[in-house]
Order: sequence, then structure tokens, then C-alpha cells
Amino acid sequence: MSFTICADILEVMAGVCTLQLLGLLCFVICVEPEQHSLSSAWKSFIKPISLSIIIGTASVLGLNLVVVHFLREFGTLVGPGLWSAVTTFFLSTAELAYLYYSWYRSESIIKTIFPAIGPILKVCLHLSPVLLYSPTVPIFLRYQKIMNEATTVLTITVLTAINGLIVISFDSIMIFSFIQFLKKTRLRRQTIVQRSPNSQISNKADMHDAQFKIISIYGIMATSLCLLILSCFGAASVFKVDSLPHLIMTTVLCSLFQIVFLILFGMKIALHYHNIKRIKEGELHLERALGKEQLKSIRKSVLGSVHAVGSCFTDELSNGKASMRSMSNNSLNRTAAALARPQSLLSLSSAKADSTLVEGKTETQQIMNQTISVAAVSPNTRNLRTKERPQTIAY
Repeated sequence: MSFTICADILEVMAGVCTLQLLGLLCFVICVEPEQHSLSSAWKSFIKPISLSIIIGTASVLGLNLVVVHFLREFGTLVGPGLWSAVTTFFLSTAELAYLYYSWYRSESIIKTIFPAIGPILKVCLHLSPVLLYSPTVPIFLRYQKIMNEATTVLTITVLTAINGLIVISFDSIMIFSFIQFLKKTRLRRQTIVQRSPNSQISNKADMHDAQFKIISIYGIMATSLCLLILSCFGAASVFKVDSLPHLIMTTVLCSLFQIVFLILFGMKIALHYHNIKRIKEGELHLERALGKEQLKSIRKSVLGSVHAVGSCFTDELSNGKASMRSMSNNSLNRTAAALARPQSLLSLSSAKADSTLVEGKTETQQIMNQTISVAAVSPNTRNLRTKERPQTIAY
């Protein structure tokens, strides 16, 4: 009866995890890319931070399905033969993906709080796959009858304990770094408000630190759950395999692991929409500094300059090779599309607009000249190299 209930719970969790994985893929491929094209979607997909969370979520799904298969087919949590190696592989992959994702997101914070041990942690992270996948080796040796069962169980227990200590140490460093960063951010915010009552400066400081605040808050939740998972794993090892407490602990462990990656997915979404908010805030500052009509005029001037450069490129390359002409035209089209977007104009002039708002100066003409001059420069097309082609200006 208990096996059936645990299998039913894990089947439901596997269904939720499938939806979570599909939602993650849609977000990475369709929402995150700045341009709706196959190349942009592929670049977004293969980013290390995207791959780590995708692989981790898929590994948790695989772990749930394998455990359900064990409970349904064999009536046990320990599968025969190499099935145990499959379980260990999915669990180790999920742990590794979690470590890499957490490091990619938290590297700057950890190096700020612990500048001395940052490089050491990075080296340990690159060596962690060897340790995390090491418990699968005794299983293969046992399958080949090179190692007896008692030695296999002891070796797996020792290796699992070592891996647990590594993950606990990494989680402890991260959670301490997040808490310290939030404290420093709060103190810095109070100092800025006391020294400068200017709301524009305070808002700018808030936007600057908001990204790291998101990482810290979500990171604290994820690392706390990971510590709870390790506690459940340790508690489960105390009880007899396939006993009711062992089944309950295993079910809780698999469910919590899935929630961890759901939190990391939430962090990814929150950071994405924070960036959108930051762009809109910058556009608002720019509009206040320049005026709505002048902002439209700059956009038209920039777009017109790009079209002029495009005509020059087309004339110069008309006698060249067809491949070179096609490549340049595609680059110009991407440049024109990017410069027409508000994000592109923001990236060219937002810093100047911020200084205008804070200092009370009017530098509209300088911003117009700088912005237009950036787009109007025409490189020597006869000596055009790949790295000199116009590049899309994106946020």
C-alpha cells in the first residue's frame, strides 16, 4: 500500500516536472531572445546558465520516473543490476546542474564577499563532476562481480557522504554570501539616502542592486531547501531500505529537488523581467531629459543614417562577391532593426541622460550629436573584415 501511494505521488510530481521543463524550454527559446529568430533562440538555449537549469530539471524528471518504475515493477527503491547506476546518474547530474547554475548566478556575489576563496571554489566546481559521479563506479564493479555487495554498499555510502559534505560546504558559503550581500546593500542604501536626498540617485542605486537582491533572495530559498534535502537523505540512510520512513524520506527528497529547480526557474524569470523594467526606467529618464519630440527626432535621424550607410554599402559592394554582399546586407538589416528599437537608443544615450537628470544640465544637442555620429560612421568597405561589420546593438 505504501509503495503504491509513494509511486502515485511521484507520478504526479513527474507530470508537474514535465510541464515545468516544457515551460522552461518555451521561456528560454521564445521569451528570452531579443530577436525572434532561430539563431537567437539557439544562442539563448546553449548559454551555460540555460543549459544547466534545463539539464537539472530533466534529470529530476528522469529520477522521478526511474523511482516510480522501481516501485511499480520491483516493489523496491533499489533496482536490480544497473538500474541503481541510472538512479545515481540522474541524482548526480541534478546536483551538478544545481551547483553550476548557482555558481553562474552567484559568482560575482561570492567573489565580492569572499575574494580570496573565489578562485578556489571555481577550481573545486570544475573538479566536482569526478566526485559527484563517483558512486556509479562501485555499482559497475559490483555488476561485473569485481566487488562484493558489502564493499559496494560501504564505498557508495562513503562517497555519498563526501559529496554531501561538498554540497553542504558550497551551499553554506553561498547562503552566507547572500545574507552578507543583503546586509551590505541595505546599509549602502541608507548611506545613499542620508548623503543625497535626490530621489533619482536613490532610484538608480536601487535598480543597480535589484538584480543581485533577486539572486540573493531566490538563492537563499534554494540553498535552504538543498540543506533540507541533504538532511532528508541522511535521515533516510538511517532507516532500513524500503521501510515506511525510508519511502517517505525518499518521496520528500525527490519532491524537494523538483521545487529547488522551480525556484531557480523563478529566479530566471524574475531577472528577465527586472531587465525589462530597467530598460523602461532608462527610457523614461531619457524621455524626461530630452523630451518626447526630440527623442523621436533622434530615432528618426539614427534610422535615416543607418539607411544611408546601407545604401553606401550596397553601392560599394555591388562589384564584389555575392557572398560578401549578402553578409553585409544582413548585418545592416540587423543593425537598422536594433537601432530602431528603444533598447538600442537607450544603450547609446542612457548614461548621458542619467547625468543630465542628476546634475540638472541640459545636454540634448550633445546627446543627439553623439548618437547620430555613432550610426553615421561609414567604414571603408573595400577593406571590410568580419569583425568590422556593423553589429547589432542590443541590451
